[in-house]
Amino acid sequence: MNILLETDSMVKMVTKDAEQWQQAIQSGRMAMKQVKNINLQIFDTENQLNARDSRRYLQAREKRINYLFERLQQPFWTMSQIFKTLTRIRDNTDRMHSRLALWSDDEIVAKHRIAVNLRTPELLKLLQFLSGRYSAEWEVKEVVVRDLEHINNAREVEFLVEAWSTCRHADGYEFNRLLGDFYDKIGRRNRFLMPAP
Repeated sequence: MNILLETDSMVKMVTKDAEQWQQAIQSGRMAMKQVKNINLQIFDTENQLNARDSRRYLQAREKRINYLFERLQQPFWTMSQIFKTLTRIRDNTDRMHSRLALWSDDEIVAKHRIAVNLRTPELLKLLQFLSGRYSAEWEVKEVVVRDLEHINNAREVEFLVEAWSTCRHADGYEFNRLLGDFYDKIGRRNRFLMPAP
């Protein structure tokens, strides 16, 4: 059966996607630090504009603000690329879950051992869990990326940095435990995820 071969490739894809998700979140944290630092410099420079009225000084500050806005374009671009990666992982996980769920009632598929300790129903359960968690986390990250170019003050910057850095849905004890158990069942070393206590 073709679906049995697919389950083997799904296992590889789940591990690859989990590692890429973690890497993307970490890369996003670094890009968000850049966004924060540059925005804070912009706000500081704008405050300096209000303190002086010399034409030459104002022109220098406006030139600096324009330069800082140009510098923001790189982390904005980086964040959009990272978000595309998260979108691909979310969509791929949903696709695998839907595909395997279609076949879950088949007796041969239900009894299939993908690895020594992993059967198809366990993979289906993991895909269902990951699909929900990735989707929920993706929604938070979508808000962050969408709002990056509309930051008006330091509080908004802090809020977006915190929203990106804190992964309430695709991290934490339960998330890491389930992925750690999955890695154990397929006999793979858990490279990017913290071992469950």
